[in-house]
Amino acid sequence: MLSDRSYFTAGAASGCGGCGNARNYRRFQERRLWRGAYARESSHFCEVNEGIRAYGVGTHRHGPEISQEISFAAKTAVEMIFTPHLAPMNRAILTTIYASLRPGISGGQVRETLEARYNQEPFIQVLPEGVMPHSKWVYGSNQVHIGVYVNEESRRVILISVLDNLTKGASGQAIQNLNLMLGIEETKGLLFPGLHP
Repeated sequence: MLSDRSYFTAGAASGCGGCGNARNYRRFQERRLWRGAYARESSHFCEVNEGIRAYGVGTHRHGPEISQEISFAAKTAVEMIFTPHLAPMNRAILTTIYASLRPGISGGQVRETLEARYNQEPFIQVLPEGVMPHSKWVYGSNQVHIGVYVNEESRRVILISVLDNLTKGASGQAIQNLNLMLGIEETKGLLFPGLHP
């Protein structure tokens, strides 16, 4: 569907609950002061609250992984720009993807394609036209919500997705994969609503 299948842009706002470990984690572990993960100072509430910042610009470790998987799906090399942002929220990842449409493809076809692809997926919902995802709608759930906007004049498509990075992005994904590996119903233990309101 993309006119230039070799290039697109993605930006993601991520909650600080999934942040990595501090550089001095090993020191704490060696001294037996702390055996668990140790949050970076930059992810403490007082550092994140009332602000948003980009990180890993042009160097984030997930950029090459995303390009690899999209290239595999597109059956051609895909270049992308990925810039994550740390947002003042505990959990969730809201991603915005910008791309161009191939000539002859309508906005309706983009939505139809996404709905056809995901209508049998228990944890992925393509939202109704004009509705964009909100992080609180998936908070604490194994759901992914996708919103679609197509500007027919500029031939641009904007896809917005949101998931809970501590559930769907970690523990829920692990349970879902374990269910599949064991031949159990994929949704077992995961059919619960989010925590909002």
